[in-house]
Amino acid sequence: MNASGDNMSSSRYHSEGTIPSKELRRRQIKFSDPVNQLSLETSVRDNLQTCAALHGKSFDSAMSRMDGSTGYSIEACIEDAVAMVVINVNLMN
Repeated sequence: MNASGDNMSSSRYHSEGTIPSKELRRRQIKFSDPVNQLSLETSVRDNLQTCAALHGKSFDSAMSRMDGSTGYSIEACIEDAVAMVVINVNLMN
């Protein structure tokens, strides 16, 4: 691998102006993966807002009865999931 994280072979192909179809397909998959386009935090927040809109007072009541430590646990899980996504994206590079 070179300093940019790409395989040396892919940079060699790039400098020649051709990219093998396998490498091209890998790049297409990588850039089309929604994980590179979505924010987990935003997604969870949007889904909670949707639940609140759909279920109204019963959702608000359930959320207010939730133990405070559960909220912290959920936040910690989201942070861990985001960290895992970052690690996986970096490994793909």
